[in-house]
Amino acid sequence: MARRLRDLTITEVSGVDRGAGQGVQILLMKRDEGEPYWKRDFTQEQRDHAASSGAALPDGSYPIQNKGDLKNAIAAIGRAKDPGKAKAHIKSRAEALGATDMLPDDWQKRQESEMALSAEMQKALDDAVKTATASMQETINKQAAELQVLKLTDAENAHCSDEKMTEDQRKAFAAKTPEERAAAMKKRADQNVDPVAVAVAKALAPMQEQLTDLQKRNQALQAEADKVTFEKRAHEMGLRKDDGEMVRKAFSGDVDAQTALAKRIKEISTALSETQRAAGIFKELGSTGGDGNTGPDDELKAKAAELRKADPKLSDAQAYSKASELHPDIFARVRQEELRKIAPAGAA
Repeated sequence: MARRLRDLTITEVSGVDRGAGQGVQILLMKRDEGEPYWKRDFTQEQRDHAASSGAALPDGSYPIQNKGDLKNAIAAIGRAKDPGKAKAHIKSRAEALGATDMLPDDWQKRQESEMALSAEMQKALDDAVKTATASMQETINKQAAELQVLKLTDAENAHCSDEKMTEDQRKAFAAKTPEERAAAMKKRADQNVDPVAVAVAKALAPMQEQLTDLQKRNQALQAEADKVTFEKRAHEMGLRKDDGEMVRKAFSGDVDAQTALAKRIKEISTALSETQRAAGIFKELGSTGGDGNTGPDDELKAKAAELRKADPKLSDAQAYSKASELHPDIFARVRQEELRKIAPAGAA
């Protein structure tokens, strides 16, 4: 096939008797510095129109309206700024004109070779993707199965151990729904139930209920006994009867109750101090002509008498106890008086 040399610069031409290359023909052409021949006969308006319709490249070059233009474009492919883009345009126009037979043989062979190579590469790529996808899916499935096993509860793991399951059997069990796993565990549990143990448990059920009821009653009685005990203890400490619950909690270690009890005792101590001071004043008044019948016990008895007048159903003891609760300051003075009476002789 003939070869063409382009952009060849000849610096010297010498005459010889006989040329070295027999049969070699050299065609010398003068370069046209003006507009290239493949751009002739087209106005700028025509080029713009051809570009807009796709008959030319976007810049208006290589306008191909007919087979003649196609031939010129093929001959001028070597002058293209972007040969690949120009060649693709020429092929497209050749197909549009139904003149693909005008394309150079090497173009067609190269295109077929490229298409074959592209198809082969696409197949290889598809096979690689398919293999990678299958491998990835297998890995995902394996990891998902392992994750399901990790999510089994302690009871479900115990069931698998009791059944002596292999790793694959454990994964298959983990793949079941929670309902299916629960049903399998229940079925095994039912199979392992001892009928004698079931009968004994059934017979003991009423006794267990009675025992539970007795425990509740005992707890209630104990609570009531504790209530009475600590109400009495509170009364002995000079507190109100309803302070018994606070005293019980304090003795059981309740920090808040202990703090409240300390505060209440401090209040009572303050009241006792005031009572002692008042008692001193009263003693002085008594020594200057008092009737001697106005001690704290008498005051409390007077309050009790008033309560009995308001409620005749109250006994003397009940009225006295209620007056002690209603007047803790008087009761505190009574207690102080009692303590003073039983104090050892000579005590300060």
